[in-house]
Amino acid sequence: MRFGMFDTIRWHHEMEGDRVFNEALDQIELADQLGVQDIWLGEHHFSRHGILSGIFSFMGAVAARTKNARIGTAIIVLPFHNPIQVAEEAATIDIMSGGRFTLGIGAGYQAQEFHGMGVEISESREIFNEYLDVVTKAWQEGSLTYSGKYVNVEDIWVIPKPVQKPGPPIYVAVSTSPESVDNAAKKGLPILVGGPTTTLGQTPAVVKLWHERMEYYGNRHEDIDIPVSANV
Repeated sequence: MRFGMFDTIRWHHEMEGDRVFNEALDQIELADQLGVQDIWLGEHHFSRHGILSGIFSFMGAVAARTKNARIGTAIIVLPFHNPIQVAEEAATIDIMSGGRFTLGIGAGYQAQEFHGMGVEISESREIFNEYLDVVTKAWQEGSLTYSGKYVNVEDIWVIPKPVQKPGPPIYVAVSTSPESVDNAAKKGLPILVGGPTTTLGQTPAVVKLWHERMEYYGNRHEDIDIPVSANV
């Protein structure tokens, strides 16, 4: 079992924004020094619930302030970002952290954020699947050519490439719906479990279903740790 911390960097109304960021970085640095093994940070927009709208910039600071813990996103809302830039940003943080970066991604679920970003929430799953495919292909050596519904590029050299090969580990946030768990398992990807799933006490069932679907698709799963967030 591994122990980590998760934060969205909440912004209390009595605090200045710079203080919130600085204190969060101090806490993360201390956690690393105390032996916390994983540090997960989540992207949010338009709410004091979480102010990591510029999550890649913040992850760069986290990479510089830590030495041992794995650092990861939990999550990047993939439909909000150009997937080629996600590949570039993730590779950069992987390099800066010495290969300690994990890319946690999800399709998103908050209507307010989709509205603010000008993205149709009804297309989130379709966008997510295509963008994920682009990210993993962009990490491969050589140039990238991709023809899809949302991304069309020809012979571009996406750099830098990540330290970890074939790329940083990718984890997918899932809900309690069997479809989201099956989608991750079909891709052979581990899942992130938290939020409503944990609150409703459905974590064991979701993890069990993921193992079953991974087995169904013939993907390795027995020795993969599944991160689960819980309030303590």
